[in-house]
Amino acid sequence: MVLAQKTFSVRKNIHGKDGAPALTLAVIPSQLIFDTDESGAILTKVLSANTAKVGLYDGQTEVTAEKYDVTPVNCTATLANGVLTIISVTKGAYSGRVDITAIYKGKTRVGSVAFNVNANHVYKAKFEAQEKAVEAIASDTAVKEDGSLLSKAYSMFKMLSDKIRLFVTDGLKKAGIEITSDSVNLMGNKVKVTNNDKEASLFENGKLNANFIDAKKIVAEGVKAQTIDAENATFKNINVEGTVKADNGYIGRFSIVENNLVGTAGTFQGIPILVVKDDRVGRFAGIGFFRATSPVVPHYAVAKFESDLKRDDEKNIYNTCVYISASGANSDFYENNAIYIRHGCIKGFRLNVKRVNEETYYIDKMDTFLVNRADSADWYLPSDCEDGQSFYIVPSRSRAVTIHTADGDRLSYSRGDTDRRLDGAYIHQFVYDAENHYWYWGWQN
Repeated sequence: MVLAQKTFSVRKNIHGKDGAPALTLAVIPSQLIFDTDESGAILTKVLSANTAKVGLYDGQTEVTAEKYDVTPVNCTATLANGVLTIISVTKGAYSGRVDITAIYKGKTRVGSVAFNVNANHVYKAKFEAQEKAVEAIASDTAVKEDGSLLSKAYSMFKMLSDKIRLFVTDGLKKAGIEITSDSVNLMGNKVKVTNNDKEASLFENGKLNANFIDAKKIVAEGVKAQTIDAENATFKNINVEGTVKADNGYIGRFSIVENNLVGTAGTFQGIPILVVKDDRVGRFAGIGFFRATSPVVPHYAVAKFESDLKRDDEKNIYNTCVYISASGANSDFYENNAIYIRHGCIKGFRLNVKRVNEETYYIDKMDTFLVNRADSADWYLPSDCEDGQSFYIVPSRSRAVTIHTADGDRLSYSRGDTDRRLDGAYIHQFVYDAENHYWYWGWQN
């Protein structure tokens, strides 16, 4: 007797307590396939490659079983480090399995992996003459698990009175070939290629179908393999990575001459210029021939460097427009000139003024004009200065500074003092003589 109720009602949705995580035994994959050689023997490399992973999971966390039991059917198998390996298959068996039992915290879980043998292949070939034709067929007969036979033709060759037909199951599916007494003719419109489930002719109008040509790969291999003369070809939108070498030609208005970039202009509008700038922060560097100031005044320059900081976040840094340094020449015939000015004037030249509040101060070689702010101070001249190193020092009114020379240096007095007390609102200038290790000193109101 079957009792059934046509309708039912849910009075209230009450969520119960969450259950404990499930304990599961996973075997991946659940089935293995073994191929054989022509004699029906399973290849050793096939056995070693066909393995299954065994894992015990408490919820989503993999755990280690307290004990594993392995029961093979029609085979021998081992389980080690979570990997199940079938070592051998019972002769004459086309299928089997391995049962696995895992015990964890008193709970038992069972899993299995099955296997099938694609076995006992028998390859046959026949060659016979039929009416008006000669036919050859190669086939493969396999014994299935239930003992039935499965035959599959791999290739067929049929020669008629006027043509030869070829049929191949794997690879090329249809081919039209015409053989005469002195040539072999391939029917281009019958040769087709299937790509991404779309079939297209290999030849069109007597030419190779362009859809089968990877132009990018051909160009890449060709460029890599040899030198190509592009014959003044024009290329657009090119991204180049790596090294580009050129011993002649042009970049903009600059010509490449003996590994140098040379800018030669025939007209004013065609003068080449190198410019690096960032208008967001007010930086500009240019080499060429252009207006250095307002276009209203004909004032031109060969080089222009400007650093006029515009952003607020750039204010609290050292702002150096041009940094020039020359050092390393020590002989009698060479000297270090950071800037060599043969003719012309230097306009807008200003000394950097630094106000010193410390009572003890070690003068830096990059200092130029120093003003004392302490009532009484001791200042020390730097050592190993070059010829012409100079400083301007102002002790300030009602204040005093004692100048000390470095070891081996002296002030330019006959008695060779190494200390000198300066006071008053006067400018004291010190210039270094590197050959005699003298500091020449003088002052002015």
